[in-house]
Amino acid sequence: MENNNTKNTIKKINLYNQKLNELPELTEYTTIETLICSKNFLTKLDNLANTITTLDCESNNIDQLDNLPNNLHTLMCSYNNLYFFLQHYHLQLYPKKNNLPQRLV
Repeated sequence: MENNNTKNTIKKINLYNQKLNELPELTEYTTIETLICSKNFLTKLDNLANTITTLDCESNNIDQLDNLPNNLHTLMCSYNNLYFFLQHYHLQLYPKKNNLPQRLV
């Protein structure tokens, strides 16, 4: 089991291809900047730390992206079920550029 000192120094968590159906609790990691959770079976992204600036969630079954971290500037989300969600997201929020990540991939 990790102690709090270890959790407070981790900058990157890589959960690539771990066959996850849901993310583990990540809010305890107060310094995480990069989360890689691509190539799993995720349908949603819950409990993301606000410190995350780069999120790679490609190749999952995600159909919506709610509660994205406030500091997010790079989002890689291709190969999901986001077509209608991203279409709505773009149309509804694009004029408010401050609400969007700086780069959507």
